[in-house]
Amino acid sequence: CCLASGLVLYHLAPLETLFLTPAPFTKGFTLAVPALLVLAFSPSDHALALRPSAAVLPPAAYGWPLRLLRLLVCGAYFFAGYAKLVRVGWGWASAENIRAWLLLANLDPQMGTLHAAGLWVADRAWACAAMGTLALLLELAFPAALFSRRARRWLVPAAALFHAGILALLGYAYLGLALLLLFVDGDALRGARKSAAEAGSRVS
Repeated sequence: CCLASGLVLYHLAPLETLFLTPAPFTKGFTLAVPALLVLAFSPSDHALALRPSAAVLPPAAYGWPLRLLRLLVCGAYFFAGYAKLVRVGWGWASAENIRAWLLLANLDPQMGTLHAAGLWVADRAWACAAMGTLALLLELAFPAALFSRRARRWLVPAAALFHAGILALLGYAYLGLALLLLFVDGDALRGARKSAAEAGSRVS
């Protein structure tokens, strides 16, 4: 299913942007396609297999797909920031540049979702400068989520808020937002839920 979805999305995803934006990379499909292909060639834990196998694979066999997908996501953020520095420089984060982007997006009725919010920020130089600086720092620092759980706790929610802000102020909907779930520690969540359940049973 992942292989078929990845191949179909590779051919059909750009068609969707003809109705919204002229470029498919603004929607996040450039990450979804390789992510689906990686999952197509990665082993499962046999829980979802139609014919469960008795073979037990080493932990490394299950860990590489997650690490590779995390690397792809971190690369998307980092190289977005790197491209800004190479093409424009630190001046990309200036209040004048961010204000120009806000005004441009809000002039297009198909892109601007909440015009009042974007224009409010555009009218305040300090808000524009803060928006540009924080966006650039987030993109350049995001690779730390590969190596540090503590950094993950800050960077992943910050990235989610970053995309929510872009949607509200500029009207760009990033469909690859769900890939941030790759950085959620499922074992820690299950452990916390189990501890909470045990604590509740002791209280009762």
